[in-house]
Amino acid sequence: MPWVYCKAVDWQEITAFAIVALAFGGLVWRMRRKHPLGGASRTCCGCAAGGSRRNSPVLLQGRKGERARITIQS
Repeated sequence: MPWVYCKAVDWQEITAFAIVALAFGGLVWRMRRKHPLGGASRTCCGCAAGGSRRNSPVLLQGRKGERARITIQS
């Protein structure tokens, strides 16, 4: 008898419940879906994991709010 409950509440409460239900469903869907690139997309930036990178003489570093640093190792 869900329609009996709907008659007892205002349209604002139904709308608020629908928004919460959609947000919850979106979060659950996001957590349960398969990642298309495997483990590589599970890092914060979507790049490959740290152990799989090559030893490059060029080191790129950047932090939020700071200038990017490029270091060339010899």
